[in-house]
Amino acid sequence: MSVFFDEPVEKYHSQSGVNLSSHLLISAHRDLDEWRKRMVEPRADTPAFAFGRAAHTHCIEGMEAFEAEYIVGGPQNTKTGKEYGSGSKAFQEWASMQKNEAITTGQFGQISRMSKSVHANKAAAKLLGIGKAEQVARVVEVASENADLVILDTPGTFNDLVATALVAADSVLAISSLGMASVRHTAEMLELLEIEGHPRDRLRLVLNQITPATPMLPQDVAAIVNHPVFWTIPYSAQVPESTANGRPIVLSNPKTDTAKQLRGLAEQLTGVAVPQRDLRALLRPGHLLRRSA
Repeated sequence: MSVFFDEPVEKYHSQSGVNLSSHLLISAHRDLDEWRKRMVEPRADTPAFAFGRAAHTHCIEGMEAFEAEYIVGGPQNTKTGKEYGSGSKAFQEWASMQKNEAITTGQFGQISRMSKSVHANKAAAKLLGIGKAEQVARVVEVASENADLVILDTPGTFNDLVATALVAADSVLAISSLGMASVRHTAEMLELLEIEGHPRDRLRLVLNQITPATPMLPQDVAAIVNHPVFWTIPYSAQVPESTANGRPIVLSNPKTDTAKQLRGLAEQLTGVAVPQRDLRALLRPGHLLRRSA
């Protein structure tokens, strides 16, 4: 089954004001004020942007696509015998009369070297061979059509993968400990997601590893992040052991408060109550738990 869908470059860029790209989400995460300015006042096209587009086409789409979209060359300075630079008035006037977007011979040489370097990297070459350029990997969309529930476990760092997952998600669980650094990061993330239009009731704050000795209480966190706490999971000394053994705590120590809270969280998210006695059968290798219609 293919999870790639052809999307023309024009359509891809036309969606930027509707479907935020992972790069813009990362930009917003770094500096909300700068991101708001970019969204209200789109940056004007520049020679640098034109060069980036050409490099993107050459590296990812290939030489055939590049030749269909670009022309290489430009007017020469009669005094020096060299081409005018891409930022010069002479080149801009010449480029405006061309059918295709224009880049200089020097730029083309640099792009060719960049493309050669990219394709020489085995990991990059493998990724580039997966699909055509400007295709959007709708993995989550396809998975949701074939399963009742799709869960994406993202890393703690904010990167392209996380941003893409957040854009695709119907519901987001923001996991935080009660440490101040984690709470501050969670507050920033929740603010960003609300700005992006995620309804508050779909942003669910889950507090993890709660202990009686923790100086901060769940209600304190809720006040700091300006968001209600959806669920709490207490700390259990058995969690590291179950992780090391490769068995979830709901199986290895089902009577602990941690296991009970995890089962409760699953029931809240799925609407399915699974009796504890059925967990071993449902979670054995090869058994797929599906929600009944």
